[in-house]
Amino acid sequence: MGQSLNDHLLQGPDMMNMLFGVLCRFRKEPVAFVCDIEQMFHQFKVNVEHRNYLRFLWWDDGNFNKDPTTYRMTVHLFGAVSSPGYANFGLRQAATDGELQCGSDVGNFIKRDFYVEDGLKSVATPEEAISIIERSKELCSRSEIKRCLKPENFGDVVVAELHHFSDASTIGYGQCSYLRLIDDKQQVHCSLVMAKSRVTPLKPVTIPRLELTAALVSVKVSSQLLEELEISNVVEWFWTDSTVVLGYIANDSRRFHVFVANRLQQIRDHTEPYQWNYISSSENPADMASRGVTADELRNRKEWFRGPKFLWESSLPFTVKPVSKPSLSDDDPEVKRCQVFETKVEPTECTSLMDHLERYSDWTHAKRLIANCLKFKSLLRKDACQKGTDAVLCKEQGLPVALLEEAELTIVRLVQKEAFSEELKFFNDIKGCEEVNRKKSVRRTSSLYRLDPFLDDNDVLRVGGRLRKGEFTSYVKHPIILPRKSHVTRLIIRHFHERSRHQERSITTNEIRSNGYWIIGCSSAVYSVVSRCVKCRKRRSQTQYQKMSDLPADRLAAEAPFTYSGVDFWTILHQRRKKRVEEEFGAQLDDEALRTFFCETMAIVNSRPLTISNLHDPFAPEPITPNHLLTMKSKVVLPPPDEFQKPDLYCRKRWRRIQYLANEFWIRWEKEFLHTLQTRAKWSSPRRNIQTGDVVLVKDDNLPRNQWHLGRVRDISK
Repeated sequence: MGQSLNDHLLQGPDMMNMLFGVLCRFRKEPVAFVCDIEQMFHQFKVNVEHRNYLRFLWWDDGNFNKDPTTYRMTVHLFGAVSSPGYANFGLRQAATDGELQCGSDVGNFIKRDFYVEDGLKSVATPEEAISIIERSKELCSRSEIKRCLKPENFGDVVVAELHHFSDASTIGYGQCSYLRLIDDKQQVHCSLVMAKSRVTPLKPVTIPRLELTAALVSVKVSSQLLEELEISNVVEWFWTDSTVVLGYIANDSRRFHVFVANRLQQIRDHTEPYQWNYISSSENPADMASRGVTADELRNRKEWFRGPKFLWESSLPFTVKPVSKPSLSDDDPEVKRCQVFETKVEPTECTSLMDHLERYSDWTHAKRLIANCLKFKSLLRKDACQKGTDAVLCKEQGLPVALLEEAELTIVRLVQKEAFSEELKFFNDIKGCEEVNRKKSVRRTSSLYRLDPFLDDNDVLRVGGRLRKGEFTSYVKHPIILPRKSHVTRLIIRHFHERSRHQERSITTNEIRSNGYWIIGCSSAVYSVVSRCVKCRKRRSQTQYQKMSDLPADRLAAEAPFTYSGVDFWTILHQRRKKRVEEEFGAQLDDEALRTFFCETMAIVNSRPLTISNLHDPFAPEPITPNHLLTMKSKVVLPPPDEFQKPDLYCRKRWRRIQYLANEFWIRWEKEFLHTLQTRAKWSSPRRNIQTGDVVLVKDDNLPRNQWHLGRVRDISK
């Protein structure tokens, strides 16, 4: 398929005036004229370098047997998507260029009152029209629908009002707007400005909703007229015969469903409730727009063009007697039903500061919380009478280090007050008695007894220890004591664990103690936090396993080895062993001799005892050897298929006595070996099975651990 020139042309900006505005301004004054720019697009030339894009072929006299002639357009042509943009820009530019010579009224006429190539303008006198256009056009003939909004010999306008009427029915809804003018002689004139009508939607809609939609159309038309008529100090009034709509608009307390709420919002954004008034259906001219009339009927309905009778009176009805606004009905379906529930609040104790700290999962954030509280506390203590002092302090940015350190000590005091109340009471009782301090210490049953604790100048419990004479910093010699089971303790452990880049338990413990904290049961407390660390579990946790199952029945049966399993390694073993024997003994052995040699060797090796507990006891039974396990006999003989009892020990048949003695092996196996299989060397506790949706770390022996992939379980096969 070929390509069109319009596919490659840009349309340009839309500089065309709105037809609605041109027509509205056309009716402002009594004298009107209409002009047309002949062949408007052809009045603007195309640049020479662009004319090749407008080539076309032409056959003279329509004879297609001749060779065509090639032509180029030198002007913009009709049908090109860019022509309206060029023409409107050129027309406006010509108005701007000639505005100084021709006057601003001419420039404004060309810029504001042209729709493409057609110009429409109305002025007060014919002379004014002739001065704008070189030749005047024949005046528009008057008809029943008068073009001008002002009649002849009408004085200077002192009052201008726009009255908008709306109505709705089951078949349609609409509105009509009238301009009411009062001149300096108190003459009143009213004329139709514009009207709109719409059919109702196919989906059933209630009449109140249609009435509200018609009212919204009036509001939108009002916005257009105010922008296009260019009438200053115009007053607007809105009329409807629906008391429900008036109740909706006047409402300030009820909430509505979405349909009504959205339209009311638009109405209230552009109008005020006092602008809305009631009109009876018999007087409402918008009734014709909602129900529809024929052309003949419209010609006979003078009120459609002139408006209601009261608009022609010197005063409007609501200016003589105020009209009360209707109220909403309690059972209106558009009003949202509100349910009120009564709640009873039981008085509770004031939440402590430690309860607030429970909400924090970061040690730094917890310190900043307390630091801000301390800062606010200091501001409250300042002298508020000093002008400007509080304002300057409140504008300070950030928290100083000293305030953060004070916040840290405040948190520690709160923790120690909960965990070591008895110890703190003891030290507070002996405070000020140095002699007593040196001789007395906490009770022996206290968890702090071995630490030789003391209370420092900040009322913080610290470790006394044995490093008093060391040349170390004070927080290393006398670290702060913290309990094991405390949320603050966990925050501190997590803080230093992350600061040590998630190192193992010992390194985290060293980091804590080197920063001046001594946690009771530190090792187990650190382990509890580290074991729950997601990053550490990802780096160091073991793979999943389940509890070791019970031994199967085949494993516990008194059967010969390899009855239920086997392995084939004889071929390669035979070849390797044969070569080695030949090298060591220098003799050539055939297969039969080699097999005999292997069997003898195997019998010797497998005769070594498995247990040594009774090895030196001459009265002990024969020790168990691998031969007993492999052959279930002390010697390699075939076991006869039969059951043997103790009387067989005294039987004349030697093979029955031997078989009975062989059965004694299993009795000893049960007594000496079977019980050793009871314990589980590993996998001793049941674990949660992997389930669908679990996020797992997929182990890959060919990749380092930090490159293992995360996965999600989609299905489980059992």
